[in-house]
Amino acid sequence: MKTLSLGAFATCATCARWIKRTNHSTFVLCLSASFVVLVLLFFNPGWLREYPEVEVYQGEVSFSGASAFEYLETLVTQFPDRQIGRPNALGSAQWVAREFEELGVAAHLEEFTRLGVGAEVVQHISAGEMDLAFRGELRDLSPNSILEAYTGVNVVGVLPGQVEDRVVIGAHRDIAGSVQGAEDNGSGTAAVLELARVLSGRDNYYTYVFISFDGEEVGLTGAFDYVWHHARDPVVVAVVLDMTGFEDSDTVAFYRGVTGQGSCPLWTFALARSVMEFQGLPGRFFDTRYLPGSLRTFFATLFERVSGEWSTDSGSFLAANIPAIGLTAAGLSEEYKGHPARAVIHTLEDTIEQVSPEVLEMTGRFVERYVKSLELNRGGFGAVLNSRYFTHAGSHYLSPWALWGFMLLSFMVVLLVPIASWKAMVQAGGGGQAAELGAEHGAEHGAERGAEPAAEQDPEQFGQGVCFRQGVGIMSSFVARERVRMVSVAVIALAATCLWQVYRLERYRSLPFRVMTVAWFSSVLGGTLLVSAWRYISNRRRAGLPRGGGSSILSSGNSSYRIGRYNGAQFFLDVLLAASFLVAALVFNPFVGLALTAVPLLVVNRMNPVTRWRKVLLLAVLSLWTIAHAILSAGLLVPYAFSLDSPKVFLLMLLCTSSWMYTVIYGF
Repeated sequence: MKTLSLGAFATCATCARWIKRTNHSTFVLCLSASFVVLVLLFFNPGWLREYPEVEVYQGEVSFSGASAFEYLETLVTQFPDRQIGRPNALGSAQWVAREFEELGVAAHLEEFTRLGVGAEVVQHISAGEMDLAFRGELRDLSPNSILEAYTGVNVVGVLPGQVEDRVVIGAHRDIAGSVQGAEDNGSGTAAVLELARVLSGRDNYYTYVFISFDGEEVGLTGAFDYVWHHARDPVVVAVVLDMTGFEDSDTVAFYRGVTGQGSCPLWTFALARSVMEFQGLPGRFFDTRYLPGSLRTFFATLFERVSGEWSTDSGSFLAANIPAIGLTAAGLSEEYKGHPARAVIHTLEDTIEQVSPEVLEMTGRFVERYVKSLELNRGGFGAVLNSRYFTHAGSHYLSPWALWGFMLLSFMVVLLVPIASWKAMVQAGGGGQAAELGAEHGAEHGAERGAEPAAEQDPEQFGQGVCFRQGVGIMSSFVARERVRMVSVAVIALAATCLWQVYRLERYRSLPFRVMTVAWFSSVLGGTLLVSAWRYISNRRRAGLPRGGGSSILSSGNSSYRIGRYNGAQFFLDVLLAASFLVAALVFNPFVGLALTAVPLLVVNRMNPVTRWRKVLLLAVLSLWTIAHAILSAGLLVPYAFSLDSPKVFLLMLLCTSSWMYTVIYGF
């Protein structure tokens, strides 16, 4: 693999030489092919590695399933109906705080008010999935129908250690669709209390923070509020327990560790695997999700990094790039498969009869050994295990070096596209300048020469000062002609994105999403068509073509199209898309940048409609890409479902809108 990597780097290093000897279309075709080669190279099974062994605490663990079950009995019998905002939600919080205090853990309540999923939506949640019939109604709903302001209470208990660095152990206390909520998530709350009892009886290296979250069922509101107000706390890892006692379970499984907003470091899973092997737990999570093949691994990685979402409180920490791992009780037995835990959660069947003390003890002892093992490894895990760029693949993981190599070389490919466009623009400078003279001085022969195919400059002169000055002159002329239209597109894209900000105002929150979607789509499409027509007419006038006539800007041999491509439009668009990639890569992650710009940069923007069949193909590709871009844009927003008013979401929507508009206007 090292040989292949060095070969890939060497190949990209020679691309600059190819620019001198290769025409623009061939070179960009090679770049597109090289991107496919990069996927096949860096996402093939040869980069998969087994999780490394991490030092595990081998002493005694004292977590008691019977003791945890007693906590659970008290919680579900004395405090049923613990939905956020209900009296028992506060009563259970006060009870948890008292239990912490009795264990010698300093506890306090943290009240919060945040927007979450409204009651109308929550009541349609069944077995963890929204009712399909209700999903169709969401298009006509408004923020006031879907979102609701909740006031909840987190319980925070702090057990000081030798250092200020903190290990968070938490579970949500609230319920949805049930009365007792024994499995979801009375079991996790009981386990946190028992872990507080176990860890309070020893001298700990780390400071332990035990949290009983409120509002998980309505959008992780309690966890998000805690992370928001404790963003500067030195958190080593957050361990979140959710549904940890289902009676037919025989092992533990883990929630998603990689999302579109952030990810956990590799060591969190490596340590989990080592602890599971030491305790002899079946590897359900580490055996059944193996992803064979380069393309399948690539798309799995792309999905996680672009649109990966979370379903428990660990996601709130991951969104802030705080190491976190969420775990649940799971099973490989036939009994578990025939009666899985998700069949009873959010229903009246979620009672204490579904919870087993033995399973509580299994998951609790796993967490106890996990955090004690963390203390043994307090010296650090090394560069690879600390990396957040990896892909979980069953019993293996895709090496961070593979992802970093892919991202670096993809970045080089993206930068080489504008360089190739610059070369093509300079080589065609003669024809472009002739067209300029014809337009400015009205010379008949000038217009005719502008309609001819552009004369090629000598490739050996590329990179010399004269060619550079010529390119600068062409771009200066192009910007002077197009600056008003460029600014107009930016203003339209900004205005369309700002339309969604009206939901910040209380008076407009009753507007249905369908109305806002139509208004946004109409403004984007209308603005694009208006500027495109404006530019089309301007190009025809510059080319000396009559206003009438049957010629089209996409017709074969049309000079206005040639002028548009050769006088800087291609280079401008390539630079704009490359800049969008850089912004998305820096603010979000490189995979978001690739998802936004790879297709328009390497495919859509390279289709020159100089013949009729290419014109038809172009329109088909434009239609398909527009649909795919709309779906992609919606997918990019999924990880931000409960923070749509954040600046990052505004920037993401602006990038999606502007990249489409500029590509349609200047790429076709």
